[in-house]
Amino acid sequence: MGLNRGCPYGGMVTSLIEHILSLSGWLALLIVFAVPALESSVFLGFVFPGETALILGGVLASYGRVSLWAVLVAGISGAIIGDSVGYLVGREFGRRLLASRPGRRLIKPGRIERAEDYLARRGGRAVFFGRFTAALRALVPGLAGVARMPYRVFLPFNVAGGATWGTIMVLLGYLAGASWKRVAGYATQVGIALFVVVVLALVVGHLLRSARDPQSWTGRQVTRLARSRLATWLQRRFPAQLAWLAARFRRGDPRGFALTIAVLIFAACAWSFGTLTYSVLNHIHSARVDPHVLAFFVSHRTAWLTTVARVVTWLGSGFVLWPVVICSGLALWRWRREWLPAALPALSLAGDWAWSILAKTLVARPRPPAVDWLGTFHGWSYPSQHAAQALGAWGMLGLMVMAGRSFRARTLIMTGALLTALVVGLSRLYLAAHWMTDVLAGWALAGVWGCLLIIPYLVAQRRPLTDGAGRQPADDAPLDQGEQDKHRDGGHQGGAEQVLPVHRVLPDERVQPDGQRDGGVAGGEGERRDELVPGRDEGED
Repeated sequence: MGLNRGCPYGGMVTSLIEHILSLSGWLALLIVFAVPALESSVFLGFVFPGETALILGGVLASYGRVSLWAVLVAGISGAIIGDSVGYLVGREFGRRLLASRPGRRLIKPGRIERAEDYLARRGGRAVFFGRFTAALRALVPGLAGVARMPYRVFLPFNVAGGATWGTIMVLLGYLAGASWKRVAGYATQVGIALFVVVVLALVVGHLLRSARDPQSWTGRQVTRLARSRLATWLQRRFPAQLAWLAARFRRGDPRGFALTIAVLIFAACAWSFGTLTYSVLNHIHSARVDPHVLAFFVSHRTAWLTTVARVVTWLGSGFVLWPVVICSGLALWRWRREWLPAALPALSLAGDWAWSILAKTLVARPRPPAVDWLGTFHGWSYPSQHAAQALGAWGMLGLMVMAGRSFRARTLIMTGALLTALVVGLSRLYLAAHWMTDVLAGWALAGVWGCLLIIPYLVAQRRPLTDGAGRQPADDAPLDQGEQDKHRDGGHQGGAEQVLPVHRVLPDERVQPDGQRDGGVAGGEGERRDELVPGRDEGED
């Protein structure tokens, strides 16, 4: 874990870990429960990260000292209960601490109000994603309580985050076994990297939001930069190019930011597929890692994992995917009344199948040794057809279904699609049906073909209806002649209907309330004059 035995703190933690690995039974489960529970309630996470205890619990399960299911239940329940206690502590005592003199010096009241507003609007995502970094995992529950986030909002995200995080950490320790130190070090490094990414994202988001306010420091700097000589010269010299570049990042326009992301993903996937193919053909770089990855999966096989892998791998088979995309296409057609969104999942699946068969024939790579197979497999190995079909079909289906939905719904839909493709790829490695580079190439191939379908789809989308200035038409915009006739006729067909009275308001008239307009006001500044439209019955009121 990168701890120095010469350091007193490092030696103490190392001794504690070795003591935990010597435990068994209920005492070991108590440790697995207590460490995540105390991580945010008493801020133990700053001293002893909770993922270390869960990984050690998984290691003990791999040694047979405790049940894997018992470790999962203890770790997940400890994480959920601990964050709930941290939430209650922040709700009951957090404001007192912030109102004290040290609290006021550290955090200004204005920042507390902004944090409360943010957590009230988007705090659920912070609770879920904060679970995966040690620093945020210890702070977010208490901050959610200080911000008075409703517990009914906090609890579902807390349960989802705790269950996901706890399951991943315990399974990592279970699969790692004796290599738990390396896995724990990787988990800590990933957590630190995620924390840095979150901090950078918050800083960049704050700068972008403040840049819209010309009175803020960032807004003043943006204004000063826009008025500089270089910016002025660029605007005069390259107006069309700058306008095109700005349009590529415009949100809400299918040909804007969404198209830019699709093109970037296409380039990344195409480069990845080309690099992997070159490595496989020349047996260099990533292809040399394939035997080690296969040996890892083969050495960590268990009866229940084999059953799960054999079931999950069918989610990438055409026998399952074709009925799914056909039924989903019919449902999409009935929902959206557009043939292209309904056909894209089937086109994605068909393309992934065809391109995989072509690549298999051209590369002609043998599969892993048959002695390691957990099933019967045919054909060449590179790329993985199951991995390509899973990502292409489920990913495209998710893209079509999430249209017009909320951010939370879109996130859940795409997360489910990507997790499905991930577990299908891992199942192919576990069953020894493919090498690691086969699975990675299958995902890359699906990304290339999917982007080739999405890019024309985005280009074909109609732009939002705007006037010449780029604004939405106003509600009081003038009507065309047909609409005027329809409005004048009262919305009915035929000429037998009675024509409604139409008043023309003269320029010097003043609008009065309905009661005064109907009854009239004699004299005064509010007096109005009506001029009947020619051809109207003067006896009509």
